[in-house]
Amino acid sequence: MNGSRIQIREPLINKSHPIYKRIVNHRKAMYICS
Repeated sequence: MNGSRIQIREPLINKSHPIYKRIVNHRKAMYICS
C-alpha cells in the first residue's frame, strides 16, 4: 500500500534533484525490508 502512495508523490519530485536519488534508494530499501 505504501508503494502506491509513493508512486503518486514521485512525479512531483524533480528527477534532477539530488534528493531524488536518496528517495529511490530509500524506496528500494523499503521493498527489500518488506
